[in-house]
Amino acid sequence: MKPRWNKPLTDWQAHCAHEIANGLLEYEAQQLCLGEKVEVNKCKAWVSKQKYPFGMRCNHPYKVWCQEMQILGIFLSTGIACKNYQMWRQSYRKPRKLNDYNEKRKKTYNPDQLSLF
Repeated sequence: MKPRWNKPLTDWQAHCAHEIANGLLEYEAQQLCLGEKVEVNKCKAWVSKQKYPFGMRCNHPYKVWCQEMQILGIFLSTGIACKNYQMWRQSYRKPRKLNDYNEKRKKTYNPDQLSLF
């Protein structure tokens, strides 16, 4: 059985990552031609608006696209060059949530409650 953290990207994710990488390079080229700085929020908005590859924005493809756009925000906050997005995306895995079940349990003590032990 393969470990869960080494799963490759799904077809939807790979397609989204490819389109986002193309969009990043295109947006960066446009900004360089205009002599302007690449801004994170404008870049995400432009890529989301111009490079969505699946037609209507509904159902599973759109949900995958939204998840990939969130991951794009993480990538842009790292300061890595845009040309490295696809390679970074192949290696990126979401941080795992800690299971703090025992800490979240309510610990109440009622002195009027009878004990069986």
